[in-house]
Amino acid sequence: MEKENKYYRLLHWVTLNKYKLSFLMIASTLALILLAVNNLNNIEAEKDAAVSFEKMVEFLRSGKYFEAIEIAEKLQRDEENSEYANLSGLILAQLLVFNKQEAEAEDVLIRIVKSTSKLELNKIAAARLARLYISQEKFDKASEIAGSEFQDIDLFKEINADLQSHKRNMDLANQIYRKLIAQTEESGQSPEAFIFKKDNLYQQNNLK
Repeated sequence: MEKENKYYRLLHWVTLNKYKLSFLMIASTLALILLAVNNLNNIEAEKDAAVSFEKMVEFLRSGKYFEAIEIAEKLQRDEENSEYANLSGLILAQLLVFNKQEAEAEDVLIRIVKSTSKLELNKIAAARLARLYISQEKFDKASEIAGSEFQDIDLFKEINADLQSHKRNMDLANQIYRKLIAQTEESGQSPEAFIFKKDNLYQQNNLK
């Protein structure tokens, strides 16, 4: 019974905050889904997992978060080695973090990190896990992930800058933020978040 109700608190919270979540979930999950959908077509996955994932996406789009979470949890349990389990796991972990269930989110992300993902979802999970540790001020754990085989990918540039800031390596953090600003501008995206971090770098550390 305890295992079956593992996510009961999350499901109850989602029910109470259904409308509050609608915009946030549409923006955060559909971007990931749309990014991966073309690649997923080339993956030979179990039909049951594919159908379940499609149902989960439809539930998310229609605001039926309770049903979507149940499917995501089932995919984690029954389709552990599937890309669909990894995708749904990223979404599930995000919901768990929103509901302040960091321990459960950590378990989900660690499983994905240890998986072999053709879509490299394990790298996305590693970045999110590092960010979770930073938010909990578990900087040693975050640094361990940032120093792993994932350290050279773009996802970890900002994480490394944040960690260098925490270590008070201000010049190095400033250098990384500047590179991120230039890279973001070249891609036609807004560098506002990186500019904010760079401009507040010394001020934030003086307050510590």
